[in-house]
Amino acid sequence: DPPYNTGSDEFLYRDNYQHSSWLAMMDNRLRKARVLLLSEGLVFVHIDEREQARLDELMRGIFGPDKSLGPFIWLARVGKAVTERVLQVKHEYVMCARASDSAGLELVEKKVMGRHEDERGRYNREPLRQWGGQGDRREDRPTLYFPIPTPFGIDVYPKRPDGSDGRWRASREEVEKMLKAGDLDFVQDENTGEIKVYRKVREGTVTISAPSNILDDCGTSATATTEIKSLFLDKAFDTAKPVDMAQRLISLAKGNTDAVVLDYFAGSGTTGHA
Repeated sequence: DPPYNTGSDEFLYRDNYQHSSWLAMMDNRLRKARVLLLSEGLVFVHIDEREQARLDELMRGIFGPDKSLGPFIWLARVGKAVTERVLQVKHEYVMCARASDSAGLELVEKKVMGRHEDERGRYNREPLRQWGGQGDRREDRPTLYFPIPTPFGIDVYPKRPDGSDGRWRASREEVEKMLKAGDLDFVQDENTGEIKVYRKVREGTVTISAPSNILDDCGTSATATTEIKSLFLDKAFDTAKPVDMAQRLISLAKGNTDAVVLDYFAGSGTTGHA
């Protein structure tokens, strides 16, 4: 959590660097961090919009252009932001880089909470057509292009948003099993008549996915101020971060239970608290 280079001079450390001297200071510390990191190590750096772009280029230069795992977007403020700005900036950044390809982030396990319901219970919908623009064309997986019969009396094929042929995410045999088990949902657009096919993901199913880069559920700047006041009976630090966010970042690192954590700008000691 280095100085954000805000132009203020109200901190225990200097925070009114020119861009060049700020970059030199960060370059010095990040190069030392790079030497100290194990091959499976990660570095997280808090920053706001003033220096985010320069920091991103600096970290890519030190760690490698393919070693970036960010940025994370932190919802730092809720409610109305400062009024003298033309735009309310409510987010800040956490840049992340890894020492090598063996370093990474922990996958996230979540239990499905159903929003729809049938005779077997609650479930969520997941599109059966492959999406995302990578490997979603018919020619990418020709065997996954086939018709599926629908309750509307017509067969449906996987079509990409541009109207070209796509492909399903499941084989013909898997689709037949889902049809027999009642694990497919068919939704027809009232205006266009288009039929979309969804797989039913039953409530309680455990899904595993990459972590989100949106940090909107682990405290804000106001949370951090409340935490500081509870410790010092005063707002002893103006730019503290919430303990929950430090815990989240530490927990994201693979093998975090055996990790050694170093905080280069200790500030109010949030990392140690976490």
